[in-house]
Amino acid sequence: CDPWPGGPSHQPEFFGQVILVNGKAWPKLDVDQAQYRFRLLNGSDSRFYELWITEPVSGFSPIMYVIGNDVGFLNTPVQVNKLTIGPGERYDLVVDFTGAPTGVPIIMRNNARSPFPKGVTVNPNLDGQIMAFFAGTATGPAPVTKATALGGMVPVPNVTGVSPRKLMLFEALDHYGRLQPLLGTIADGTLLWDDLITENPPLGTLANPSREVWEIHNATMDAHPIHLHLVRFQIVNRQKFTATMGRKNNPYPDPMHGVTWGGTLSNVVYKGKAKGPEAYESGWKDTAIMYPGEVTRILVENFDKPGRYVWHCHILSHEDHEMMRPYQVGP
Repeated sequence: CDPWPGGPSHQPEFFGQVILVNGKAWPKLDVDQAQYRFRLLNGSDSRFYELWITEPVSGFSPIMYVIGNDVGFLNTPVQVNKLTIGPGERYDLVVDFTGAPTGVPIIMRNNARSPFPKGVTVNPNLDGQIMAFFAGTATGPAPVTKATALGGMVPVPNVTGVSPRKLMLFEALDHYGRLQPLLGTIADGTLLWDDLITENPPLGTLANPSREVWEIHNATMDAHPIHLHLVRFQIVNRQKFTATMGRKNNPYPDPMHGVTWGGTLSNVVYKGKAKGPEAYESGWKDTAIMYPGEVTRILVENFDKPGRYVWHCHILSHEDHEMMRPYQVGP
């Protein structure tokens, strides 16, 4: 009952080698001896980036500060040598070109493997470079330091008395034998979009927010940037785990679409000590990287609007092939 000659096609990820910045391939930007604020959005289909900036001859690397991320400012700037950003993540970055050599390309580079984090090494002349800066001699202001008060007012996550939801990421096979990443729960295993809703947080208000801890277990081989609509959250910690994988069949409501071969997780055992987020991830976010073989715990709040929303992987090739689930706020 194949409705398409030869069957439909789908790739689990797509990695182009021409890097675009604001729609231009490997652009250049002239800068002064000053600080510049860049608002970064990873708009790639599947590619993660590990970004740093360097002038290869002199070794000059500008000081970089992360001042905000997906939802708002941090409390104070976080100095970084390298910034990891997954599809759909946003970061507010200040780069200080004071003291930069003039007349030579200062290159923003990338060395994130694809798929991330253990895939193919980048080509340093293609996907290993993002853009170039050329510094002049004019000077400008450099007001941001480590001590600058940004007004983010980000509290330390407090999960006392909050019961966790135990969720999972899983790599399945659709009825054509193609890789199909899915979401699900530890209790129910993999779930399709049309399965019954399993996440039903109570309605809160801004004055009295509804708060939940979501523990998302990544049982796949790759990292996934998981995004929740409507709400904001903080990364509490990440921890390695082991589990027993089982088989589960996920039939589609329409028999024409057949059955996805999914799975279950049981006998979950947490290993080692949980580690907190990177300092630049400590603010309010709506997208977070979930690393393979780890549970990522997030404290979610502000379920303040009733209705139906979604949570999903922000890799476009994943969210469009069923790695997305609805959740319902309120009755």
